[in-house]
Amino acid sequence: LSDVMALNTGGTGVYLGPNSNLNSIIRSTFTGGLAHGLYINGCSSNTIQRSVLTGGNGSGGNGFFLNGSSSNLVTQTILRGGNGIGTSGSGTSAGHGLRMDGGSLNSIDSSIMTGGIGGPFNGSSPSGGGSGGFGALIQSGADANSITRSTMTGGVGGTGGWTGGGVGYTANAGGNGGHGLHIAASSSNTIRWSVLSGVAGGGNISGAAGNGGAGLYVSNGSSNTIIQS
Repeated sequence: LSDVMALNTGGTGVYLGPNSNLNSIIRSTFTGGLAHGLYINGCSSNTIQRSVLTGGNGSGGNGFFLNGSSSNLVTQTILRGGNGIGTSGSGTSAGHGLRMDGGSLNSIDSSIMTGGIGGPFNGSSPSGGGSGGFGALIQSGADANSITRSTMTGGVGGTGGWTGGGVGYTANAGGNGGHGLHIAASSSNTIRWSVLSGVAGGGNISGAAGNGGAGLYVSNGSSNTIIQS
């Protein structure tokens, strides 16, 4: 696929299902409506170059969701998580620029990954803000992958609180800011020459702000390597 623009208002922009291997996506723009910009599921040896992948707003859609897939290459591409929205309850959480569940030997090079902004509180009742998305999330046994010469920036948490009644509702905090990169239960990944930035949590007009995100957050991971980042 080259120079393609795909917008799916009801789901994922473009989906590659199991065994869809050896495909190339170049200079293309994929936007999810209620899901992900690009979802690759159980595939290998695909290449994405000089493209823009954006998750859908309100659904926690990820710019690029790589699930159980290996040996894929992404270069010079922008990956943006979708923003959360305000609902009848608390704001919804945002999507991640990159979400990688399982798989190995995937490479991201010279790319920009940005988490979406958490959804704001519901103005008609006390409610919390949604969490900002991560620049990149590597989890669930995604081992031996690499990210090189790239930037990963979390999304700001949504505002919490309430405007009515003239009363402060301190329990309804702003949403947490997103991490630049979160590695969870995954090992032997390598991050080289990259910039990892966490951002602020959402404010609260009547109570506590959300927690800020970390540039790098690792939980239950081992033998991951960070070089000059």
